[in-house]
Order: sequence, then structure tokens, then C-alpha cells
Amino acid sequence: MHEQKTFSYTKKLVGDYNTILEKTIESLAEQGFGVLCKIDVKKTMKEKLNIDYPDYTILSVCNPVLANKAISADKQIGLFLPCNVVVYKDTQDADEVLVSTILPHALVNFFDNKVIEEVGNMAQTKLMNAIHNV
Repeated sequence: MHEQKTFSYTKKLVGDYNTILEKTIESLAEQGFGVLCKIDVKKTMKEKLNIDYPDYTILSVCNPVLANKAISADKQIGLFLPCNVVVYKDTQDADEVLVSTILPHALVNFFDNKVIEEVGNMAQTKLMNAIHNV
């Protein structure tokens, strides 16, 4: 079951949250993406605001080959890097886990640059493949 919006691609899964999170990281690696930053929103909300939050992790990911091509084509593209992938539950009790990624194509429209467009399309395909394969 997939849901697609103009700016994101989401896959709904049923299973253990931590297992799905690790499978997501592995699937991203298979597409050439490394995790630069892993933000545990649940932990942060508890520590900073004493709020019990459902499982929610933001993965800031980068494909170095694609990032190099994009930054070489236009230094301003760095404002849109790295790409974010989120793994989360809507509620604490849900067995359903959602994995969602930004669609780079929604961002490359800000640039009038064929190389940026090509890199955005490649990144989008790889990110969607990674999410699809979780």
C-alpha cells in the first residue's frame, strides 16, 4: 500500500518499529545513501518537553555521487541537502509503521539547470526504490 503526494513518497508497513527502521537504513545503503544524521524525535520530545511521543525518527541521508554532481552544478542546491527520510508511527499503540521520503523532483523545480534536474530524478528514483524495498 503506497501513498504519493506531490512532495513525498510513503509506504505503510506492519511490524516491529526498530526492525523496520534498520531495514530502511539497509535499503537506503543498497541505493548508495548513507545516514549522516539520525534524529530520535520520540527521545528528544521526552527530554526537552516531557511529552510521550510515538516512535519517530528522521534520517538525513546523502548519496555522495549524486550530491557531488548537484553541488558542482549549482552551489545553492546545498540548501536542499541532505534528503530526509522519516520512519514513524502515527500513534504509540499502532502496529503500522510509515516510511516516507522527500521527492527531490519537487525541489529541483527551483533551479533552471538540466544537471540538477537529472540528479534530482536519479535521487528520486533511488529513494523511491529504497522505500519500496523495505
